[in-house]
Amino acid sequence: MVIKNYDLVSAYEECEKVLNDQNDSFWCQDGVSMENITRSMANVGLGSYGKKEDIYYPCNSIPAKFETPCVRNHAGYLLDRGTLDFKGVMDFCGSFKERTFQECVHFAGSVIGSEYDDNLKRIENDCQLAGEYKKFCIEGAVVNNSISRRFDLAKKLCDTLGENEKTNCYGIVKSFSRLKE
Repeated sequence: MVIKNYDLVSAYEECEKVLNDQNDSFWCQDGVSMENITRSMANVGLGSYGKKEDIYYPCNSIPAKFETPCVRNHAGYLLDRGTLDFKGVMDFCGSFKERTFQECVHFAGSVIGSEYDDNLKRIENDCQLAGEYKKFCIEGAVVNNSISRRFDLAKKLCDTLGENEKTNCYGIVKSFSRLKE
């Protein structure tokens, strides 16, 4: 993002050009999206991120193939800035197709996983607003808590999922707990 002078599409394209693996390219684009929001190395003249009058901007101004990494991070922006409450963000996420919806809900879950600290019931209640995508919300909170080394809370969050979904969720916790050694 910095190298491409905050040209969002150009930075996304550079991720695709430099990284042949689709997964690596996605996470590069995710980082581009984060820096586009925080603008930690931007020239003051660049201005602030987003538009108050358009909650979808800039994700609605780029090619559709870059929608997912843009929307994923934009959900956090909408929550962090108080532009939308959690229900509003779930409605925002629900306006997108499958993968984008999942990533959007996952990122929103990560935000509340941090924001609500150890209020397990509040996280679970808010994640219910994601409907059939609840597991992505819970997994987002699980990732956030696992990164913060709160493995017991992360496991309790996994316990709120159905039997078939718990195994994958516990695997997420386990993958982070290995990193502590």
